[in-house]
Amino acid sequence: MNTIPNNKILENIVKAAMENKTVAITYKDTKGVISERETEPYEIKNEKYWGYCSNKNSIRQFSLANILGARITENKYIPRWEVKIQ
Repeated sequence: MNTIPNNKILENIVKAAMENKTVAITYKDTKGVISERETEPYEIKNEKYWGYCSNKNSIRQFSLANILGARITENKYIPRWEVKIQ
């Protein structure tokens, strides 16, 4: 599997964070299960994306290499923590 995330995925996460909009990600977990998650972006660090997942009602860590797509939604959010994405 390619460990370098798609530039458009990173661009969308960064742009959404700057605009306080959620990101709908298509994610493939370690078991190969693909799901869509609506997330509030907070941090990208060490090839990981940290976002509050509304599906799980908690902060989650996602491997950037396993994010298959990222779409900025029109849903605004009020940050729960400091947003460390610039």
